Amino acid sequence: MAASYGSIATNTATSGDLTITKPSSLAAGDMMIACIETEDTNSATTKTNWTELQFQTTGGVNARNLTILAKVADASDAAASDFTFTNNGGNETAGALIRVTGSFTDGIGNFVVSADVSTQDTTTPSFAGITTRIDNDLLVIVAVTTTAVETSSTYAVANSNPTWTERADFSLDDVEDISMAIATATYATAGATGNFSWTASGTNSKVGYIFSISETANSTQTPDPVVVASAVQAPSVAADANVSAGSVQDIASSVIDPAVSLADPTWSDVSKSSSTWSNTSKS
Repeated sequence: MAASYGSIATNTATSGDLTITKPSSLAAGDMMIACIETEDTNSATTKTNWTELQFQTTGGVNARNLTILAKVADASDAAASDFTFTNNGGNETAGALIRVTGSFTDGIGNFVVSADVSTQDTTTPSFAGITTRIDNDLLVIVAVTTTAVETSSTYAVANSNPTWTERADFSLDDVEDISMAIATATYATAGATGNFSWTASGTNSKVGYIFSISETANSTQTPDPVVVASAVQAPSVAADANVSAGSVQDIASSVIDPAVSLADPTWSDVSKSSSTWSNTSKS
């Protein structure tokens, strides 16, 4: 089963940790991907028992940190109402929590993240692309505006551009504004995607990253061997009986002899006075 987008939940915070509501229909075995942006700090966002897949700081005057965390949901995650991520810098934060089916954390491919927002003050930012690993990889673009409230649209990759669906487009309107948008697409054939881009509503500083997610079938699972054992019940010993090892028991089979029966002969007792009686002379 190919990796597929399931659902998404988003939130922002002006300071402190970021709490995001559980994505709808989250079930044990789904993969959860958290995309978190924080303002003016060089510390990655963290969460216990989650794996950091990517951390990138943009540098510059309006520095932003982008962190991607992932975890395969278990029963306790499916029962939870929300998830809180630790903002180690304590500043403004925007984040999205994506639910993906048909994959797991090792199925996430390579990442491309911008390194300098100063070169992306444009309505059509473009960044280096990635190479999908297998057919029907799930592509995810995260588009960020770092210094203003903007909206995003028209997501694309340079080669064999697939059909994109925007999953979220939200903002934090505060002292240092943050805008984030998420879009996904299925890339039909493995191979280079080329540069990725989108169209923004303004010319403020942009940050973006793209990654791919492969299906679970791309992994190899080795099952543990199954051991089958048999036993013979020990005999019960009563009184002063002696028990010793018995001889080898042979198992024999036989075919029952067929039953044979004969009909009774017909007896004839001819009358001696009958004309058919013959008493031949002994001489």
